[in-house]
Amino acid sequence: SEVKRSTAEHREHIGKHLEQAQHSYDFHVLTDMHFSSMIVANAAYKALDNAKISQVAIAKGIRKTMTEIGQLQDKIDLESSFKERGVLIEEIKLIRELLKEFSTEMDTLKNQTRKLYDEVRELNAQTGALKLAIRDRCGSRGGEWYEARQNNNRMSA
Repeated sequence: SEVKRSTAEHREHIGKHLEQAQHSYDFHVLTDMHFSSMIVANAAYKALDNAKISQVAIAKGIRKTMTEIGQLQDKIDLESSFKERGVLIEEIKLIRELLKEFSTEMDTLKNQTRKLYDEVRELNAQTGALKLAIRDRCGSRGGEWYEARQNNNRMSA
């Protein structure tokens, strides 16, 4: 009957609009989440980069301190005065304490760097999953958005 056909068409029309509305809602929510995730991931990556720079600086400090100890040891070997040798030995003791502090700092920094690296990997994985969700759940608009991101990635690579 005409009423049955009209009702079916109306339901189909409503269903399409609901699906489009859901895609639109999903698109906005997911793209906002993707953007936020990228910002957090970029900040974490910057912190990771800074941690690596700090590790290099501490490693240089450790090497320089080791060199100083070696030079002082050479002076002790050449020094004939017991008093001067005692002063040099005390200086080496102080420098070794500094070396212990550097080593402790380096260990702490290495642990923090590992954790940051894991966080960056996790954030990148989540951001990638969001990108795929936008592509798969947000209709043609999500597909277009996804392709635009892929093209941006290809151009910047």
